[in-house]
Amino acid sequence: MDIEGNDSCVTPLLSDTMEVPTATKFTDKKNRHLSMDVMSDGEGDNGERFEDNPLSRSSNGHDSLSHDARTPEEIKRHELFMTIAGIAGNVLEWYDFAVFGFFGDIIGDVFFPPQEGHAAIIESFAVFGGAFLMRPIGGVLMGYIGDTVGRKKALEISIFLMAIPTFCMGCLPGYNQVGWIAIVLLSMVRLLQGLSVGGQLVSSLVFTLEKHPKPKWGLYGAYVMVGANIGTLLGGLVAFALRSTLSDDALRSWGWRIPF
Repeated sequence: MDIEGNDSCVTPLLSDTMEVPTATKFTDKKNRHLSMDVMSDGEGDNGERFEDNPLSRSSNGHDSLSHDARTPEEIKRHELFMTIAGIAGNVLEWYDFAVFGFFGDIIGDVFFPPQEGHAAIIESFAVFGGAFLMRPIGGVLMGYIGDTVGRKKALEISIFLMAIPTFCMGCLPGYNQVGWIAIVLLSMVRLLQGLSVGGQLVSSLVFTLEKHPKPKWGLYGAYVMVGANIGTLLGGLVAFALRSTLSDDALRSWGWRIPF
């Protein structure tokens, strides 16, 4: 047999078999590069969206896969409802916060011991001003909750933090019933109100603005601030109505509790 002829037949065969692993490695490497390119675009093999894609993040900072299939009318209706909810919460919040000041003189007489001059009123407004010290703390706390849990949850918590202490204020015993405990309870309730207001204003502002396009942020931000002033005005109107219709004795015995 001719050995050279056999070598010429075997050599191409061996060369072909040797090319297979090289081609396979190249194909596998290419597939891996394609897979990494897809993952870098924000989508993995199982369809999950990654955090490096800003379009995959929802308004509360969490990943979202949902696609809004609602009609434009339904979207506008939802945005209107959420805007009204944010503004209405702001109105109620500032009403509760301001009504304390409009009855400051009566609260001073009810919760502080009898004193000469206007000392009770000064002490009452000292408690009123103490709430402003808690507002920065409330802003930090509700801001953290809004970033980690969601702005809607932060707004709900702030509203409850205002509603519950305000209701409790209308039920507190006076100085004649429990002595100095009444002052302590009044101060605690007022500090909780300040904590709530500090977080509620910013929460409602962010909650409202993120539902609307950026060119309209100035308009809807103004709505939120108008709501705060309406709440303060509403508290003044309620105080005026009660002071005009009730006698001084009735206001000091039970009438001051009605606004709360």
